[in-house]
Amino acid sequence: MLNTTTGALDIVDLVPIMDVAVAPGSTHMSITSGWAKVDFGTGEFETSLSNKVNLPANGTAVTVNLTHTAAPTLATGIHVFVLLIEFFRK
Repeated sequence: MLNTTTGALDIVDLVPIMDVAVAPGSTHMSITSGWAKVDFGTGEFETSLSNKVNLPANGTAVTVNLTHTAAPTLATGIHVFVLLIEFFRK
């Protein structure tokens, strides 16, 4: 569930090996959300990154909570929300 006012993103009962196409050989993954406000007319933008959540790439259900310290404050433009998923081996 994405809260478009605060940028908070909650992913409830995420089962990594069932819900994500885990990269071959990966044992863990990281999830971060990005929030930008972009004015395509002027080319101005402002971005915010959430906390990073690291978790094993396995069959255990987890709830991921991603939060931003502040919303982008650019006066004009549209809000863009993205999700970064990184894979690694421990």
